[in-house]
Amino acid sequence: MNEPILERDPADPRKKEMNPLLKLALELGPLLIFFFANTRGEWLVETFPALAHLGRPIFIATALFMAATAISLAVSWALTRTLPMMPLVSGVVVFVFGGLTLWLNNDTFIKMKPTIVNTLFGAVLLGGLFFGKSLLGYVFDSAFKLDAEGWRKLTFRWGVFFLLLAVLNEVVWRGANAFYLSDLQAADDLWVAFKVWGIMPITLIFTFSQMPLIVRHSLEDGMNVTQHTHTKNKISLPPSRNMDSPDWLLGASIFVGGILLFALQFYWWIRYGKWTPLSIIDAAKAIVSDTYAPWFYDPQDWMVLHDLLNWLSLPAVLLVVGFCVMAQSRNS
Repeated sequence: MNEPILERDPADPRKKEMNPLLKLALELGPLLIFFFANTRGEWLVETFPALAHLGRPIFIATALFMAATAISLAVSWALTRTLPMMPLVSGVVVFVFGGLTLWLNNDTFIKMKPTIVNTLFGAVLLGGLFFGKSLLGYVFDSAFKLDAEGWRKLTFRWGVFFLLLAVLNEVVWRGANAFYLSDLQAADDLWVAFKVWGIMPITLIFTFSQMPLIVRHSLEDGMNVTQHTHTKNKISLPPSRNMDSPDWLLGASIFVGGILLFALQFYWWIRYGKWTPLSIIDAAKAIVSDTYAPWFYDPQDWMVLHDLLNWLSLPAVLLVVGFCVMAQSRNS
């Protein structure tokens, strides 16, 4: 029997599992490339002059974003012989709106892409509940095993959250354009920074806030939904069995550190009216002086690595790493 093109239902035992960390990398990779290309657009043009005909860095980033999305879907297909549902939907929107952005030389389309995607996801999740389907299992089934009630509650919350993200994206990009009327690049930079380092922490914080619900509705290893329904009143499930492990506590500590640093940046932004970047290089400079680690201050080699560490947001890195460590601990 031929494998279906789209991934199987989460409850289907024939569904091929993918490592949660690899799945996260495939989903976040194109977004990081988009951010890098926008912030390093001039360097990319100097290194690859053929990119100059695309125009401003936002258009170069859009083209590379489309290419990275295609590669991500191709890797998913090569590993599982199926295409993940939500990345596929997002990819289709990226190709359509990215293509319109490059064809018409108008960045409005790529900036509206998150609005369209989040609205679509929110409508699909809430619409699925209307027809009795908890579609969020297609996203998180590799990380969590929940009973039917748990998936319903989690799907509803994520559906509402996606709709709020759509509204937030519209407020940010339109507000940035209005605020930076005479500086299009500044407006682009603000929106791209928000898209990567704003949406990502907000999403991770929201995900982490759902852990109590996930713990309450987790299934025992090897137990399906039917077995759980018949035995939930007869046994005491240990869904939190890994939450006191050293790995989980380490991940939680890293995650909380990311939240605190992001909260500090938000405080500075509210107070001084300007977003203050906090990169891995900034953290290294705060720990060691130029006497002991001159490379952080004035690199003479490994320039690209220095640039990479200088634009990687430390709070976002801590949030991602902490979440991954906790998820891996839950699966171990």
